Amino acid sequence: MRNAKTSKGFFICILLAHNSPVKRTTLILALLLFSSGLAYGQAGYLDKTFGDGGVVTTIPFDTAYIEPQDIHILPNGKILHAGLIWSEGTSLNVVGIYVTRHHPNGRIDSSFGKNGLTVFDFGGYDNSARLYCYPDGRMLVYGLAEAYRYNYLEAIPYIIRFLADGRVDSTFGKNGTYFPQGSEEIATYHTLKVDTDGAIFALGTMPKKVSSKMIDYPIITRITSLGKRDPSFGDNGIKIAGSKEDTGGVWDVVLYGKDKCIFSIPSLGSANAPLKMICTDLNGMIDSSFGVNGRIAMQLSDGFESVHGILIDPDEKVLCTAIVNTSSGEYRSILLRFLPTGELDNSFGEFGVSLTPIDVDKYRIVYCTAMDSNKNIIQLALKKDVDSNYFSAVIHYLPNGQLDSSLGVNGISNEVGKHMDGIYSATADPDGKFVLIGVRKGPGNIHSVVICRLNNTGKVQAVSAAKNFALLMI
Repeated sequence: MRNAKTSKGFFICILLAHNSPVKRTTLILALLLFSSGLAYGQAGYLDKTFGDGGVVTTIPFDTAYIEPQDIHILPNGKILHAGLIWSEGTSLNVVGIYVTRHHPNGRIDSSFGKNGLTVFDFGGYDNSARLYCYPDGRMLVYGLAEAYRYNYLEAIPYIIRFLADGRVDSTFGKNGTYFPQGSEEIATYHTLKVDTDGAIFALGTMPKKVSSKMIDYPIITRITSLGKRDPSFGDNGIKIAGSKEDTGGVWDVVLYGKDKCIFSIPSLGSANAPLKMICTDLNGMIDSSFGVNGRIAMQLSDGFESVHGILIDPDEKVLCTAIVNTSSGEYRSILLRFLPTGELDNSFGEFGVSLTPIDVDKYRIVYCTAMDSNKNIIQLALKKDVDSNYFSAVIHYLPNGQLDSSLGVNGISNEVGKHMDGIYSATADPDGKFVLIGVRKGPGNIHSVVICRLNNTGKVQAVSAAKNFALLMI
C-alpha cells in the first residue's frame, strides 16, 4: 500500500452489484482519496457549557479498570452510561458492570445509585454492556458475562433491570437478572425492544448444531415483563430470523419502523464474500418489500466485507458502516445509505457510498457511528501505536454524505483526542449536540471515564460541486 504521507492520493476501485426484480446494475466507482492532516483544536468545537470546557472526567474507583461501552441521553437531558469494571483488590472489590448518571451540564447526579453510580457484581469477567432506556427512567443493561453456572465459569448472555433511581429491580428475573437456560445460554444479544405489554424482544445470534457442525443463526427471543422466557413464542421463546440461508452470525441488529428489524450478517472471511443484511418482522419472518426477497447482498471489493453498524434516520433510510478488506490486505471503512426499499440512495455521497477519508496507515475506524437530529453524521477513528497508546479523531459528515469541511481539517478533527485515549461510544442530545464517551489511561492502570460534548454544527452547509470520482456504467 502506498504511503499516504508521501503520495498525493490513491485510487480505490469498488464494485457495487445491485440486484432488483427487473434489472441488475453494476457500478464501478473509482474514488480518489486525498490525504489530509488533523486539526489540533478549533474555536467553538467543544461545548464550553458542559463540564470543564466541554469535558467531564471521572475516576470512579482507585486502581479500577473501567471501560464505558454505551451512552444514552434521557428525555430530561440527563446522561446515562454503562460499561465494564474490574476492581479486584480495592475496597469495592467488584468484577461486573457499572451504570452512572450525569445532569445535562455534566455534573454527577448524586440521586442515582450511590453518589451517581451503581454496580452489579457477576463474580466473573464481562465481555459487553449495552443500554436500553424505558420512558419512565428504568433501564435494561444487557450483554455477555462470565458467571458461575453448573459450578464453573462460562460466558452467557444477561439482562439486568434497574429502577430509575439506580437500584436493581428485584421483581425482574432472579434478583433483577435474566440468565437464559438451555440452548440459549450460548446466544449473544445485540439489541432489545420492549413491547407494549412489557415483554422484551432480544435480537441477536445463537449457534445451533446442524448435523455435526455448529452454525450461527440470527435469533429473536421473547422474554416476559417479569424476566422469564415466553414459552408461547416460537420454540420455547426463541425464533430463528430469516431462513436456513441466513447464517454466519450477526454483527449488528437495528429496529426498523414499528415492528421490523435489520440484521447484518458477517462475511465468512473468504475472497469475494459480499456484504449481507436481512430484514424481518419481530416474528422472524422475512420482509419481502426490502431489497430482494428481504435481503441485500452486495459485493464491494475483491475481498470480504461486513456491515459493522446500522443506524436508521428519521426518513427510515438505512445508514451502514461497512468494513472492507481487499484481497491485497488493504483495510477500508465505507458509509452506505439505503432507501427503505433496500436500494442504494443516490443522493448520499457518490451514488450511495461515502468512503471514509482517513490515513489508513495510521487510523482504523471503530464501529461507532452517530447521527444528530439534523441528520449530521460522525464516525470515530482510533490509532494504536507500538506502545499501546491510543489517539482518537472524529470525522464529520453532512446529511448528504459529504465531509463537513467547516470542522477540523476537511471534516476531520482530533480535538477530542487530546482528552481521550479511546472513544468507545457516541450519541446526540435533543439539541443535536454530539456526546462522546471514552477513557483516559493513567498511571497504575487507573482509567478515567471522559465525556465530551460537541457544539451543534448548525444548519446544513453548502457542498462543493467539485467531483473526485469517475463513473462507469456497465
